[in-house]
Amino acid sequence: MCFLELDVKMKSQGNEKLITRLADTAARGTLSHAYIVWGPENSDKEGLALSLAATMVCTGSQGRPCGNCRNCVKAFKNIHPDIITVEKQPDKREIYVDQIRWIISDASVLPNEADKKVYIIYQADSMNVRAQNAFLKLLEEPPSYCSFILTGTNPGSFLITIRSRCVELHAVPGKSTDNYEATDSNVYEIAGHIFDCFIKKDKLSLISEISKAEKLDKNHFPDLIDNLYMIAARALKTEQNKTERMRIYKALELLQSFTPMRSVNVGAGHIAGMLAVKLNSF
Repeated sequence: MCFLELDVKMKSQGNEKLITRLADTAARGTLSHAYIVWGPENSDKEGLALSLAATMVCTGSQGRPCGNCRNCVKAFKNIHPDIITVEKQPDKREIYVDQIRWIISDASVLPNEADKKVYIIYQADSMNVRAQNAFLKLLEEPPSYCSFILTGTNPGSFLITIRSRCVELHAVPGKSTDNYEATDSNVYEIAGHIFDCFIKKDKLSLISEISKAEKLDKNHFPDLIDNLYMIAARALKTEQNKTERMRIYKALELLQSFTPMRSVNVGAGHIAGMLAVKLNSF
């Protein structure tokens, strides 16, 4: 797999047994249509949810997700048209009913490429009561081709009626192996802050956030680039403004250009410097 295809094993540190169990379930054809993936902040809920979504659309014949079929490649690049992500808006404290109504409307449309249409709702435990009640109606009578993955830190925030219709997966924290105690969770957080500064055109804050990335070791810095690509690709799918779409597309091209540098082991500081200069020029 190329570096932009998030490695399933890499993205499930600490959750290997859970991944194996899900693979066995997929092999038997008994995956549920709805899951709640929950765990503490430093657990890789997002990576586990993405791996599960890839499993649901995978067409490989030897183990799912195979990581090699067209659906897996697109899933792990976060560009699969049938894996739809929904999350709390940055300036909001909750996921509101309008976002769930959009899912309900979109769920009536058949999948584009896969047999399944998978909705990942990040921070789903921030859904307010109205949103949860609206989602419950879809969960009770979903189209046959729809599956749902909810992530969160507190499963107790979900209505009992929602929890009873979902299989719960408890993600555990991964092990840190570097001097900076980096984890998949805070690498993703740094990537999110960098992209947020890029979108807001906050050049000084962007440089400050990227300077944090320079401290990541050779194992975690590639994860940062992967996460940045994933976040940017997700934003491109929903951005309507043509000018902003072009900026995000240029950012994706920049991140893709780092591939050959990684193969010759170019230092994190050099790539971080290029990242700061280029992103601030878009």
